[in-house]
Amino acid sequence: MPRSRDTKMGDQVLRTTGSRRSVLWRRHAGLLYFLPLLTLIAVFIAYPLFETFRLSFLKVALNGSEKFVGFDNYKAVIESPVVMQVLRNTIVWVIMNVSGLILGGLLVALMMNRSFRGKGLFMVFMLLPWATPVIAAVLSWVLIYDPLYGHLNAFLGSVGLMDPANAYSWLGNPRLALLGVSIARVWTGIPFCAFSILAAMLAIPPDLIRAARIDGGGSWQIFWKVTLQLIRPTLILLIVLTSIWSFNGFDLIFVMTGGGPAYSSEILVTNVYRNVFQYPRPGLASALSVIDFFILATATILFVWLSSKQRTGGLRA
Repeated sequence: MPRSRDTKMGDQVLRTTGSRRSVLWRRHAGLLYFLPLLTLIAVFIAYPLFETFRLSFLKVALNGSEKFVGFDNYKAVIESPVVMQVLRNTIVWVIMNVSGLILGGLLVALMMNRSFRGKGLFMVFMLLPWATPVIAAVLSWVLIYDPLYGHLNAFLGSVGLMDPANAYSWLGNPRLALLGVSIARVWTGIPFCAFSILAAMLAIPPDLIRAARIDGGGSWQIFWKVTLQLIRPTLILLIVLTSIWSFNGFDLIFVMTGGGPAYSSEILVTNVYRNVFQYPRPGLASALSVIDFFILATATILFVWLSSKQRTGGLRA
């Protein structure tokens, strides 16, 4: 029996509607796959960040009552001499760590990029600091710096650079405590930087190096004009990552010095911890955390922007 005209039109409408729904589903189905990730971001990142901003404008009493104080917490942070010292310590800490990690990682990567006897064993030993648990590595360095039983004082005494009767407290000296912790941090982080840079070096086409040698380039010229330029994106990424990790480097300082002596090794994150758990001042600690967040975000955005401008020719190297 032949189908009526109305039936055919109805079937066409259904097909059109179904195709539109299919197109809409294909367009928006991807958002559904992001829902679990967006939920995790909202719960573990967005909400804590919002709460930190909110608490930075409040004064929280011991009984949990809250009082709006406006920018008083930020004013207290700016006027505090301890916080200013902590900010200076944080800047010095980041500069020492990033410089040591990048330069040390680059030197080790250059060594591993050469062929020599025992290279495999050397690479295994280079991985040990990175594979060692942080607390175990930190406690090892605490023992090395120990004024009575430490290996550093024993070595200096054995070569005549120190009187064994006058043991030196490396972590107890306000001028050397932050440097001592920074050396431990560089030791634990160099393997990651070295192997990341080595991977970038191995990705350089050998033809480029051979062409540079044929053109009369020496080892230093090839490194400066070819190798360094091609591994620059990796170096930029490492500088950003090590800066963030150093800025938030709580564990080493907390275990080795606790921020002392006399706040000489205290940085922002350890001071935030102190204001939350030792002195119950969550409003002040939240204000410090907000400042920490904006410093990191601004520095990272600025550094990445300058690097992208340099790659595209907007800035000259």
